[in-house]
Amino acid sequence: MKTALALVYCIMLIFTGGIYALEGNAETLENKIPAANNSFCLDLYRELAEMDDNLFFSPLSVYIALTMSAEGARNQTAAEFAQLLHYPEDLMIEEDDIPYNIKPIHSFLSKTEDEYRSGMRMVITEKNGRVPRVYSDSVITGSDLEELPDKSGFYKDEISVDSSSPVARNSALNYELNISNALFLQKGFPIHDSYIDTISHYYTDGGTFEVDFINDIAGAADQINSWVEEQTKGRIKDIFQPGDPDKDKWIRLVLANTIYFLGAWKEPFKDSHTAERTFTLTTGEKIKTPIMINSDFDEGRYGAFNADGSFFRTPRMLDRGQKDLYPDSDGFAILEMPYKECGLAMLVIAPNSPEGLPNIEEQLNQKNLSEWIERLRSRKVHVWMPKFKMEYKSNLGKTLRTMGLELAFNQKKADLSGISEIRPVQRLYISKVIHKAFLEVDEKGTEAAAATTVELALTSGIEIRTRIPFIPTFKADRPFLFVIRDVNNGLILFMGRVINPEKV
Repeated sequence: MKTALALVYCIMLIFTGGIYALEGNAETLENKIPAANNSFCLDLYRELAEMDDNLFFSPLSVYIALTMSAEGARNQTAAEFAQLLHYPEDLMIEEDDIPYNIKPIHSFLSKTEDEYRSGMRMVITEKNGRVPRVYSDSVITGSDLEELPDKSGFYKDEISVDSSSPVARNSALNYELNISNALFLQKGFPIHDSYIDTISHYYTDGGTFEVDFINDIAGAADQINSWVEEQTKGRIKDIFQPGDPDKDKWIRLVLANTIYFLGAWKEPFKDSHTAERTFTLTTGEKIKTPIMINSDFDEGRYGAFNADGSFFRTPRMLDRGQKDLYPDSDGFAILEMPYKECGLAMLVIAPNSPEGLPNIEEQLNQKNLSEWIERLRSRKVHVWMPKFKMEYKSNLGKTLRTMGLELAFNQKKADLSGISEIRPVQRLYISKVIHKAFLEVDEKGTEAAAATTVELALTSGIEIRTRIPFIPTFKADRPFLFVIRDVNNGLILFMGRVINPEKV
């Protein structure tokens, strides 16, 4: 009897183990797709950072638009899309003209879009026991402390609906997060039903519209621009701009994606604590800009790191007179500031010295970023953060070609036959990838919007008496970089850097 029971028990273990293994594989794929987006994000950041000072873009918007394009790519053109977008090897298939099955990626992106729109995200929060404020630290000078007003009741004020902040004006809503997609097709142009069906199945929100690029390019531009402007609450305008009439008349399809986010900080800054303060540029030049202060921020996560990216153990308790509170001037710190209700957070990475940002950027990859985030811990932090607004526009064609997507832009070699089969006389190719983004960060929260269009054209141990709590200071009063990410799955929606907050 015991032998029989043991056998049954072993069979149950094998069976349940098999179930867990299957679930684990599914979870692994779910994790790999956000990681693929993030790897593409950091690749794109490195390329764009070579060309610009201030920078802001939505990697997710570009990723979705290119993935819609990749659905129609075949053969080596499809392989280049897969490499550029870091599609997981699990999705490789043995078909002659389609090297990857990207339906799971469509499915993940579609599910994510639906969840963001519905507002049913699972919010991850982390709370630790609070300790009384006893010690600020030597990084804050005496004059800095004197300009801070009384902090009693600092976070108890409700957001004022009379404020000029877009977040305050929409304070009835905890957040708004919407991703939309649309196809604008040339009237009468033959598009494969299978392509339209796939895109319509997974990206159903924006719609498919017929326009006339050949005879009414201005009307087509108005329709595309009006749709994008409406989806982004007026923040992204005129993304489609006709140029050379001889080239524009060959456009046959525009794929458009928009992302709009409006979120309130889980722990807002106080308006009265914002003042013109010093921001030190990479050159050492000092400028004045509005800098917000939150002297007891305790809803986020903080971590400090040495110059080589290794973790620096910031003390929670310290002996009086202890000096090893931060890494040296070549190190950096990371602060994660969550938004209310939506499961998103802004991750700010600031060097300890004004010239330290390039060192961080050199180490910035998916592996390092994930490891740094894993080391963050909930604790009180004294935060200095500039208040700023930023707009950005880029034609990503040259950048994407540099990153390896060459064939899709090649009039003679592009293989987008999964969209329309018109060879050998003519073929579709990508003529432009335009990306525009808007960001505003203030005391109440963040408003961010982005749009991407892909234009396809035809060829032509503590002693209480001696130790006290330590509250580290996080200062973004020097060039820094940031991402807005989903804390549940790590997906990066927006990324940028601030070199000079006074440059718009």
